[in-house]
Amino acid sequence: MTYVIGIDGGGTKTKATCFDLESAKAVYTAETGRVNFLFQFEESVKQISRAIEACVHHMENELPKKLLIGAAGAISEEVCRRAEQEFQSRWCQNVRVIDDARLAHTALLKGQDGILVISGTGSIALGRSKGMEWRTGGWGYLLGDEGSGYWVSIKAIQYVLHQLEMKQSNDGLTHALLQRIQGNSVSDIKNFVYTSSRQEIAGLSELISEEAMRNSEAAISILRRAGVELALLVNRSLSAAPKPIQSPKIAVSGSLLMKNDIVFESFKQVIERDFSMSSIIRENQDVCRAVLYAEINVH
Repeated sequence: MTYVIGIDGGGTKTKATCFDLESAKAVYTAETGRVNFLFQFEESVKQISRAIEACVHHMENELPKKLLIGAAGAISEEVCRRAEQEFQSRWCQNVRVIDDARLAHTALLKGQDGILVISGTGSIALGRSKGMEWRTGGWGYLLGDEGSGYWVSIKAIQYVLHQLEMKQSNDGLTHALLQRIQGNSVSDIKNFVYTSSRQEIAGLSELISEEAMRNSEAAISILRRAGVELALLVNRSLSAAPKPIQSPKIAVSGSLLMKNDIVFESFKQVIERDFSMSSIIRENQDVCRAVLYAEINVH
């Protein structure tokens, strides 16, 4: 069997999937530890190599036709080339290392042009058209990341602070948030924010989604606004495109857009209003499938 391996290396785990090149079907998946080429290059090479080794072993030691590796921290050409050399020396010459956003774009848009909007802890849009690529957003939580999990959480925290200042703390969102942080005052909220990690704060977005399901008007309003902000990110991406794009394909990824229908429907409403001929792709797809669509040129 002629097969290829697509690899998704993230901050939580690494996933490698083998695909039969003829049928495009997944035949085996292996998982190993987390990677980040920027902060732990050698360990990242080790974790990805373990995943590849497991795949090759399952395929009776036949080497893959090509490898596509999308990984956190693969943000510079120098880092990517260095990583490619590590894997070329052992597995095969047809290796390409890209960042995780490019991997998702290639998988969800099947290698075609379009815009990918990601909303997880942060938010970013990646555009691709006629061989050109550009990014919009992704400035980080201090400068932007509108519509992200962190942004949603901060908006909810600000709402609760206002409620406490006005001595109106009986609504569902305020009560739920105070209970989650085990506090009851403005000082408790400030202490939580300034002593918690970005991921911990962004994690409150799940609580806000739960309160929206309980018909909290405040939570629903915040989530709808997140959808609008993500649609505005698409607008900025189209404005930043090197050449005008007509009727772009728009793919979405990340927990807020994939799991939260309030955010997605708000996003979709604005997109359909402002870009009526665009198509929106919202699919749970193994991003390792990007290897089936990517052209890999040996450097």
